[in-house]
Amino acid sequence: MQRTNFSIIGSGYFIKLFDKNHPFYIALKNREFISIEQFILDISGFKSLQLKNENGVPYNSFFEIKSTELFIGYSTDAMSRIELRAEGAKRIKVMFKDIVRTDYLFPPEFIITNTILHKEGLIIIEHDRGHFGRGSIPHYFSKNDKLQFELLELPTFNLTCIGAIKIAGHTIKLKGIDTLNYGIRAMFL
Repeated sequence: MQRTNFSIIGSGYFIKLFDKNHPFYIALKNREFISIEQFILDISGFKSLQLKNENGVPYNSFFEIKSTELFIGYSTDAMSRIELRAEGAKRIKVMFKDIVRTDYLFPPEFIITNTILHKEGLIIIEHDRGHFGRGSIPHYFSKNDKLQFELLELPTFNLTCIGAIKIAGHTIKLKGIDTLNYGIRAMFL
C-alpha cells in the first residue's frame, strides 16, 4: 500500500482554554497580581493556589493542569512548514506563510476555512519551536491532491495560526512532538 509521510517543523502554539467553571480559572480570578504569566510560572505563587488533581495530589506546576479545551496552532512565520513525502517521490514542502499571503496573481489552490476562538474564561498561549511531530496517511499524495487548512484566529491576541490540516481528506494526527517552550501569554476573556 502506498503511504505518504509528513512532518511539521517550525514554531507554533499550544492554546489552552479554561472555562469559567474550571478550578484553575476560579482560583486565579479572585487573586491580585501584576501579571498572570509571572504568577503561574512562579512556583511559590502557583502553589499558593492549592490546586489538586482528581486523586487529591497537589499540582507542582501550571503545565500539569488539564485545560477545558486544547488547540495546537502552527505559526505562519517564515520557517514553519509541512513536509510531505510519498514513497518513491521527492519531498514537497509547503510553507505556512504562503497560505495566508494575499498578494498572489494566481493563488495556490488550498482550501482554507476560518475558525474564530472567542470564548469566555482564561486563555493561555504557549509559544513553542521545534518539531511538532510526524505521521503518515494511507494515501499516495500527488500534486493534484488538495490540502485543506483551518485558520485559527484569536482577535484579542491579534494572532492567526493554522489549526487542523487535512491531506486528501484525511485529518493529520501527529506523534513524537519535540518542541521547546519560548514563553506564554495569558488573558481573561
